[in-house]
Amino acid sequence: ETLVKGTIVETFSHLSFDVWGTLIFVNPETKVLRTKFLAQHFGLDPEEAHASYSSLKASFDDVENNRANYCKNTDDCFKLLVRKLGKKSDYVEQEAVYVRSVFEAIFRKAPPHVPIELIGAIRTLHARNAFTMSLGSNSNFIAGPLMRYYLLRMFGPDVFSFSIHSDEVGWAKPHYRFYEAIKMEAKERCNVHDAGRILHIGDNKECDLEGAQEADLQARIVKNPDETFQFVKELLQ
Repeated sequence: ETLVKGTIVETFSHLSFDVWGTLIFVNPETKVLRTKFLAQHFGLDPEEAHASYSSLKASFDDVENNRANYCKNTDDCFKLLVRKLGKKSDYVEQEAVYVRSVFEAIFRKAPPHVPIELIGAIRTLHARNAFTMSLGSNSNFIAGPLMRYYLLRMFGPDVFSFSIHSDEVGWAKPHYRFYEAIKMEAKERCNVHDAGRILHIGDNKECDLEGAQEADLQARIVKNPDETFQFVKELLQ
């Protein structure tokens, strides 16, 4: 799939970026710290702890589940995790709050990686005022407010006009209502009244390409943040 720079500038006025796999790389240390904590805290074998966590997260990320509005808020994700790992007492909610606090501490200790060159390119694109820009991400164990804070700290507070996170809006990509939230915010905050002038950039064919197109947005698939950098770099030439 190829979009010519001139065509993009002439056709689109707003760029919507997916987050995981599009702007950021997962930090491998996160898995190590998370598995160690879950195994020790719940008295499980590390492989069992990791497998239980992974299977639950996979259900949250499942495309068809999200099409059917299986989207969970962050608190519910942790309650389900606690129950899955063996806590069946009356203190599930309290336990979930604690586990969430540890996950968030791990996120801060081993944050995802944002390529420095991508940060610079997007900041430069913002400074040229050719497009308004936003973020649109599915969330489950890492809540929208935490991710928003991290990304605004990385890219700067004024680069993205708004950010949409599934745990906050109650719908996950590829559900069309997730994209309706993007369209509404783009209209109110960026004066973009035509959904066809929004280009969504992401790494998942079902969530970021098909979901966006079903909601009348345009879309471009990238493989990883390095490819996102190349795309933004082309827009700056």
